Amino acid sequence: MNPDALDQNLTNYCYKNLKEWIIRGDYAPGEKLLIAKLKERLKVGPTPIREALSRLTSSGLIFAEENKGFRVKPISESEIRDLYQTFNQIECLALRQAIELGDTAWEAGIVASLYKLSIIEKSSPVDSSSWLQRNYEFHYSLISGCNSPYLLKVREDLYQHFDRYCHLGMIVNKKSLVLNHQEHAEIAKAAIERNPDKACELIALHLKGSLEMVLEKLIKNS
Repeated sequence: MNPDALDQNLTNYCYKNLKEWIIRGDYAPGEKLLIAKLKERLKVGPTPIREALSRLTSSGLIFAEENKGFRVKPISESEIRDLYQTFNQIECLALRQAIELGDTAWEAGIVASLYKLSIIEKSSPVDSSSWLQRNYEFHYSLISGCNSPYLLKVREDLYQHFDRYCHLGMIVNKKSLVLNHQEHAEIAKAAIERNPDKACELIALHLKGSLEMVLEKLIKNS
């Protein structure tokens, strides 16, 4: 393999794993990302790790300190509230377009993803990582018919921060899962019935509930 291509593959490997670990909450807000420890975990040299960390700064998940390396971005209540408000606006914009433009395959995708999510929710014990993945797939199915790659890209960029907060603060238990399933079913019904106002109203309430749950846990643990 071409040496440049190999270096790029190693950087991509580091980038993908570091991004996943930060979103998953393996590294605490404000924690310093030490190259020596990352070398042990990633089993690669320092160069692709540094390149991956430099790339990650543009995502907003980490930041570089001058001559001091990299740290995971801290969190604040004001930032979380701003993110949720912005994410809600983008989500509803995409959902309205999907309701207008979505076909029967889009409707079937919503039904299928809701069913798959319900299987996780009924399992015991519930694996939080699996639930978060199925939850992501359900919400993506709702807006996937918007027919706008640019809108989906903006939404995906916001979602990585949204997902990080969910991993850091989400409480997954039977009570919350029952409520989530009820809300998901109502949102799916409104979308399939082509009622954008109702669907967006339900999405806003659903996200607000998630926001308060995340804030309560993060403040409690701070």
